[in-house]
Formats: sequence, structure tokens, C-alpha cells
Amino acid sequence: SMRADNQVFSHQRELVKDLIGQGLKISVITCQNDNFSNMGNTIYTYNWIESQPIRNTLRLYAIVLHFIIINRGMPKNIFFHMTETQAFLLGPFFRLFNRNIVLWYAHKSDSLRLRFAGFFSKIILTSTQGSFPFRTSKLRVIGQAIDENLFILRNLCYCF
Repeated sequence: SMRADNQVFSHQRELVKDLIGQGLKISVITCQNDNFSNMGNTIYTYNWIESQPIRNTLRLYAIVLHFIIINRGMPKNIFFHMTETQAFLLGPFFRLFNRNIVLWYAHKSDSLRLRFAGFFSKIILTSTQGSFPFRTSKLRVIGQAIDENLFILRNLCYCF
């Protein structure tokens, strides 16, 4: 989600803003967005509807093909954040064109989709050793990347 009011995933906005600030060209395909596209980057928004898997898949491929045509090519690196279903669906396509797939996944739940997504990924990132459900040589533990300065406690009162 690229929405500022999404309590779980709004930190992705900050990550994208930081990458753009470093001069990187960023394109995002997301299910939720607000006015974030005004930053000069490219945001593709689509609705992922749980009860319509075929429509979702076709729409996702249409957006990716549109992206490739508009940008006259495909990026070398593709990053999936907690979207093992989309990584599973697009993984074979991107690997066919020798693209590097990086999957971020930090949850103990395991699925066949996650295993296939892991198979097609070059690297799998997670926050802690215990936050990925199976062993693989592709796994890299990198922490949470949380800005700890946002959580400095002032005038802390200890109550016992």
C-alpha cells in the first residue's frame, strides 16, 4: 500500500521517497494509493479482489506489460514486499527475461505460493531468522529498517 493512512504498510511511502531522493527511478505497482504519484514517480494502482483470482492475474499481467511498453523495457531488478501471490504469478515471467527478483517476506505462515515465489527469487529478505517459514540459501536477514529516532521517549516515567 502506498496510502499514508495505512497503519501497516505506509512506511513503504517513506522508503520510495528515500530512494527517489537518491536519484533512483522508481515505479510501483500497488493495490492502494492516494496522491503519492505527484512526487514525479510512476505509481500503477490496481484493485486486488480476493474472490476473483483469474481477473486479478490478467489485470496484473496487463499492468506489467503496459509498464514495459511505456518504459521501453523492463527493470533489471524487481522487488516484491509481502506479496508472495504476485511474486508467484509474475516470477516465471520475469525469470524468463533474466530479471532479478527480490522477495521481502516476514511472516511464519507458509504456502505453496510462497515456495514457488522463493524458487523464482534471486534473494529473499526478512527481518529476523525466525520470521521466514523455511530454510533456503537465498534468505538474507537484514532487520526491520525502522528509524529508531521516531521512537525516542522523552520524560519517561517508570511505573511499578
